[in-house]
Amino acid sequence: MPKISFITHSGETRAVDVTLGTSVMQAAVDNDVLGMVGFCHVCNLTWFG
Repeated sequence: MPKISFITHSGETRAVDVTLGTSVMQAAVDNDVLGMVGFCHVCNLTWFG
């Protein structure tokens, strides 16, 4: 199983296991990781987690 490590602005590291094929943004949403910013250039939307 793949693992993604998120590093916060304060330097804290949080590693989460994800299903193969999961995007980094979806992994952040699924694991309540705050501070992620996502942009959709097609629909002109911005998401702040």
